[in-house]
Amino acid sequence: ERKRCAVAMNAVREPRMIFLDEPTSGLDAHKAFVLLKVLKELAADRAATVVCTIHQPSSDIFGLFDDLHLLLAGRTVFNSQASEAVQHFASAGFPCPRYANPCDYFFMHVLVSPDGRAADESRIKDLASVWSESELQSQRDSEVSAIFKSIQEDRTPASAKMAVSIIPALRASASLQFQLLFNRAFNDLKRNPMSGKAQVGQAVAVAVILALIWFQVGNDQNGVQDRTGVIFFMVADSMMGNVMGVLTTFANERGAVLREQENNMYDTLPYFLSRVFVDVPLKIFCPVLFGTIAYWSVGLKPTADAFLTCLTILVLLALSGNSIGLFLACIFPDVAVALLVAPLIILPVMMFSGFFLNPDSTPVYFKWVEYVSPMKYSFSALAQNEFTGLQFHCTDDQLRSMPLSNGSFVEICPIEHGEAFLEGLNIQESLSIETCCLLLAIEAIVFTILAYVGLLFISSHIRTKSQASTKTNMEST
Repeated sequence: ERKRCAVAMNAVREPRMIFLDEPTSGLDAHKAFVLLKVLKELAADRAATVVCTIHQPSSDIFGLFDDLHLLLAGRTVFNSQASEAVQHFASAGFPCPRYANPCDYFFMHVLVSPDGRAADESRIKDLASVWSESELQSQRDSEVSAIFKSIQEDRTPASAKMAVSIIPALRASASLQFQLLFNRAFNDLKRNPMSGKAQVGQAVAVAVILALIWFQVGNDQNGVQDRTGVIFFMVADSMMGNVMGVLTTFANERGAVLREQENNMYDTLPYFLSRVFVDVPLKIFCPVLFGTIAYWSVGLKPTADAFLTCLTILVLLALSGNSIGLFLACIFPDVAVALLVAPLIILPVMMFSGFFLNPDSTPVYFKWVEYVSPMKYSFSALAQNEFTGLQFHCTDDQLRSMPLSNGSFVEICPIEHGEAFLEGLNIQESLSIETCCLLLAIEAIVFTILAYVGLLFISSHIRTKSQASTKTNMEST
């Protein structure tokens, strides 16, 4: 199936010339005949030159050949129309039985010694001599000389002009390319467990683990830290999972895509859009599934508005992380390099998310990292969504004694409402929940565009390099 698919992928381009090495090997008689029939139609209807080596062709396949070139120990013993082969070898003393397959007869009785062993030097010289002195050889030499003469005189034979004139310039529209590539990507998603089922399973598994650790956090002082840890874990998992996930899936298929781009099978934009549109539903479903399980299991703010806002932020973060991973997969030629570079990018982004480092403590030369960090925006938005309007209390052992001016002490609760904790996080006033969501959406769009530009640049470079190599080979020939 892979062999037939490989032939089809090259034949669908309707090339002017195609070389095949034993295309029927491993196929049954019927599939081999169908494959050669397609190649015959390509040669007859589209004026393509099809050159192939063949292994044990049937009589039906032999009847499809226009020309036949037989080699014996590197020397030509026949090179003319296939229909002339039987008569030629009959005149050389090797008559083919009436109902025998000519190819079987040639291989078993002509191109071997009488005892069935490899042809000896005498047999090789005799067959090569018969061919070199035949009328067919003289005719073929004359045809080849005429073709080379027309090329040297920069004149195209009339038959070639006719062949070229009947070939219309066919190219699938962008919409058709997108439709076919979308169907292919969708089928790959269904068939490849790592592309779909594994992501869903991962979302459920991580949510369950998170629920087991932080099940129904309270509203005491410990609950402040617990809620903060839950929020950061959700952000970090979503970021890491989406970046690394797309690297391991898209980067692995990029090599095949670039080969298809090199063969000019389709444009870059239809492929890229089909890939993005197939991924988007899964990148929405998994965060929603993860967030739904984790949110209610952990016991975060029990309001519908806060829950829906949390899901929205997680979805935007997943799309942003996916676009960053897509960008890295497109600009690095090797998946191993991309996997090595990804943590070097994610870790600084994580450090400046607002959980480990207060914004006022950020060195001035690293301030720019905050503004490109999707984790910064998602953590800020989720923290505000959870702590705004939330009331906390203290147990007896959580109360803190504070001295008064008169020398007495009073016990107070460190954090009684969520706004007090948000002040400690020192989230910029400009980073409201709506602003953070908008910035996450912008980052997802920008990195997706950058990923497309990177893939377009690489595919264009490969096409240009391939065309230059082909031109050089033609000039040297």
